[in-house]
Amino acid sequence: MMEELKNPFVNLSRAIYISLPLVTLVYAMANVACLAVLSPVDMLASDAIAVTFADQSNGPWQWRLGDALAGGPLSAHHDFLQEGWERAPPVVCC
Repeated sequence: MMEELKNPFVNLSRAIYISLPLVTLVYAMANVACLAVLSPVDMLASDAIAVTFADQSNGPWQWRLGDALAGGPLSAHHDFLQEGWERAPPVVCC
């Protein structure tokens, strides 16, 4: 990966210095949201805390989360197929 970067020592270290605090912040915010919605009793009684959190926080729209998560790989698959179709060699018929 480093050989593809224009200035690898600056750009790679910059990416690491930006991404580590950003990922830590997102992780901390997710934990705070979970603690705000669920009580300790709910957390201990749950087999999957994330599912219980989604059930309690999304209410009747909880099924939309699964649709949204399924949409990402499907759109990526469509992009892959489209790119492959454009790069395919022409078919010569008779």
